[in-house]
Amino acid sequence: MRSSGVGTTAGQIVAIGVYQALVAVLTVDVAFAARHPAGTLSVLVSLLWALPSVLLGLGGDVPHAFPYPPDHAHSAPQPRGATCEFYRSGRDLLDRVDL
Repeated sequence: MRSSGVGTTAGQIVAIGVYQALVAVLTVDVAFAARHPAGTLSVLVSLLWALPSVLLGLGGDVPHAFPYPPDHAHSAPQPRGATCEFYRSGRDLLDRVDL
């Protein structure tokens, strides 16, 4: 028998309500301690957005930004204008290029 998902939806609604209530209590506490709107917003942004992002990033693997292409990709035909003469020269990028 298939569940209609009403229990799951109700649980999510309750969880969102509890989260928003906790954020409201945190906001009132921070506003009381900071006593300035700019300070309150700065602390809340750091606690609710920046801190979780940093902590999430600390737990993951370090991604490789640009993996090296395989050897057979270098010999593949390139479309017109896709090659860079500076890299073909094998020298410094500021040196003259022999075409």
